[in-house]
Amino acid sequence: MTERLKEPYFVKDKAFFKSLFRIMLTVALQNFLNYSVNMADNMMLGSYGQSELSGVACVSQIFFILNSLFGNLGASFSVLAAQYWGQKRTDKINGLGAILLKVDLCIGLIFFLLATFIPGQLVSIFTSDAVIAQKGVEYLAILKWTFIPYSISYMLMDMLRNVETVAIAFYMSIISLVINVFFNYLFIFGSWGLPEMGVSGAALATLIARCAEVAVLVFYVAAIDKKLHFFRSGILKWDKALGASFAKMALTVVPAGMGWAIATPVQTALIGQLSADAIAANSVTSTFYQLFKVIAQAMSSASAVIIGKTVGARDFVKARSGARTVELLALGIGIILGAMLFAVRGPVLAFYKLTPEAEKLTGQMLLIMCFVMVGMAYEVPVLFGVIRAGGDAKFTSFVNIGAMWLIVMPLAFLAVFVWHLDVIWVVMIIQSEQLIKCIPAFIRVRQYDKWIRVVTDK
Repeated sequence: MTERLKEPYFVKDKAFFKSLFRIMLTVALQNFLNYSVNMADNMMLGSYGQSELSGVACVSQIFFILNSLFGNLGASFSVLAAQYWGQKRTDKINGLGAILLKVDLCIGLIFFLLATFIPGQLVSIFTSDAVIAQKGVEYLAILKWTFIPYSISYMLMDMLRNVETVAIAFYMSIISLVINVFFNYLFIFGSWGLPEMGVSGAALATLIARCAEVAVLVFYVAAIDKKLHFFRSGILKWDKALGASFAKMALTVVPAGMGWAIATPVQTALIGQLSADAIAANSVTSTFYQLFKVIAQAMSSASAVIIGKTVGARDFVKARSGARTVELLALGIGIILGAMLFAVRGPVLAFYKLTPEAEKLTGQMLLIMCFVMVGMAYEVPVLFGVIRAGGDAKFTSFVNIGAMWLIVMPLAFLAVFVWHLDVIWVVMIIQSEQLIKCIPAFIRVRQYDKWIRVVTDK
């Protein structure tokens, strides 16, 4: 204890901040560009037809599940890979990457087969409208071909990020955005003499963009990257010991992560039970909240790499001071993001043509999200960037699933179906999850001996 009192409370090493902010800003820009691709698709299809837009929105729920699976498997990989990176054991990172590649490819193949043999049943889960369902099936018929290349590119980006190579993902996102928007323009509307394809055109544009992504990444990893030499490391092999470590971590991370992901559409459905104005207000609020949220998520990704690397190198003093530094930075970022969201409330409301009641609800929801933003920006980097990457994945999984399904969701169901509360109260209950998780995050991050664990093999 005496030794800990003498250690620096915050990190003073400039290299720490340089690495942290370089990764954070690059990942944030990459996430923003990815989000912009989705917004561009929505805007271009929205100007083409409402049924087409709704059909694509239904299919996006299927892709959301696929993306969540890749994300949680990637998080399991990152806990181990970041610590191996701290030990400079790139052979282990390559071995883990080979395992993740096979798992992601299998999942991509399963989704491809489902989309091939039961596309109507998949889309009908999210809509009962025959016209919308048909548009969704048309879109899925082409989009399914993106699942395999996307599984490869997602896995390669996970590998590169954990060895602090992030710029290529940013440049790739720019290429993807330009390609997607350009071919959307050509194929959706039938520009430059091409046939008008509608939703099929949007899917084809996405397929071209995904193929370009994976081509750029494969070329970079094979010909330019000097850290991993992944394609020369025996990617067809399966290391049993690494496989067991990965499986153990995935069984901790994935179920909790998917449980949280499933709650998102359930929450949307609950708000949809209240009124059409509530649906519109929630849609507008969610769009802008997600736009700001990319900063906090990027901070979490950067913290995971840096803290995991530090713990892997067994520099526990720096891990403790690094955790406190991330806490302070995350809180500051949250306050700034909350203030920025508050500042744009007026322009946001002026941009949309909403009913008076929907406009009122939107303003109230945005105000709530300003406070929620502070809590979210703190708990996400601390729980997932520090504690989980530091080696305590079980605790973060318990908090993540417990806060959502043991506290927030039961209260939300009671609020809607039993207590019949107003929309704003329901929204406050649903969003309280972000604030509730701050309490265990604040307590646990100070219990250094419980979360600082070297989880890699010797």
